[in-house]
Amino acid sequence: MENLENYRILCLEITVYEENGIIEYNVKEPNLEEESLNKINAIIENIFSKDILGKNFEKNKLIEKYGLKDEELYHLNKNISPYRQLYPILLDENILEATILSPEKPVYVRHKHFLKQQYIKTNINFKNEKEYEMLIEKIRNKLIEYGDGKFYEGPLDEKFYANLVIQKQPYTSFCIIKRRIEIFDEEIFKDKHLTPQELAYLWTMLEIKTTMAVTGSTREYRRNILNKLVQLIPKKARIMVVENTTTTLYPQEYLIKIHITKSKEEFKKIFEIIQKNDIEYAIIEGEEIEEEIKIPSTRNCYIYMRQTPLTVTNKIQVIVNITNNIKSNRIELIEEFGEYKTNIYFEVYDGPEKVYDKSRILQHWAKINHYSREKVLETISLKINYILYLQDNRTS
Repeated sequence: MENLENYRILCLEITVYEENGIIEYNVKEPNLEEESLNKINAIIENIFSKDILGKNFEKNKLIEKYGLKDEELYHLNKNISPYRQLYPILLDENILEATILSPEKPVYVRHKHFLKQQYIKTNINFKNEKEYEMLIEKIRNKLIEYGDGKFYEGPLDEKFYANLVIQKQPYTSFCIIKRRIEIFDEEIFKDKHLTPQELAYLWTMLEIKTTMAVTGSTREYRRNILNKLVQLIPKKARIMVVENTTTTLYPQEYLIKIHITKSKEEFKKIFEIIQKNDIEYAIIEGEEIEEEIKIPSTRNCYIYMRQTPLTVTNKIQVIVNITNNIKSNRIELIEEFGEYKTNIYFEVYDGPEKVYDKSRILQHWAKINHYSREKVLETISLKINYILYLQDNRTS
């Protein structure tokens, strides 16, 4: 048995391993002593069974009153969750789908780190047929307005939606729960403007911290593109935002915002602060940056919006240019690498090798960081598959 991935979510231990060529997903939940179990059962009986939650009951007060430990709080949340047995799986944001086929079979999942393996077996099982049917009925009740008695499809909540098929004995009802993912949700990212390969290219450029300019068209349209690029930055990344007005939403946890005027010296000072404080991503509303100011070439990633691109000291950047058209705003990708400047375009049938071979920036990055071509192709392939997965689920 080979361990492929280990990580923690709250008090859960997640292990993904491979045995005899088959990938499996194992979740280890915390055990509770009898005293803690009795405490949880008492809370459920005395509070949640009386619909106090429907009267704006605050869970934080409940934690303080009963002195709940992390493990106890987990089991309380699991027991009051409509997903019960699926609760530990659905806590893992790496899980894209959970498939419930029958009471005799374990739950199968789709994991975003292992997209080539469509169905991954888990260690989550049902004790009996009654437990299985209770879960199916809870999901049916949440989807009641989206079904006809036999087939249901619709949102469960803000995080999940489901397809549910109700069947009579001797056949078993079954359900597929899918995570609602908001990446690439704007019009510009879900139709004809960019291919999955181009999206994967932009995503990769951000990951390797290439300076990126959003240029052309109007300020509002540039900001729309900037908003979506921000969604591709890891949520744990250290970000500094430099802007005149607060117009962009940032999901990242470590965020510093600086409001600017039009001073050249002010921008230079900001560049110094970014470098000294090891900021990973600097997002700049650079409409007023003067032409002679150069974006510094460091390990920091600068993403800025401006009518025209600026000069980068190492002459390496990607330009996301919005070209005005009578019918629509078309996006073109331009790669600058030294004296080399060219449009980057990928067909929808291009494989990851085309993305790699057309990008001098990516080849240069792989070379100086000693990454093999095969390793880079693998990561690009995963991104393309992931984007195709999202688009397929949006149209299905």
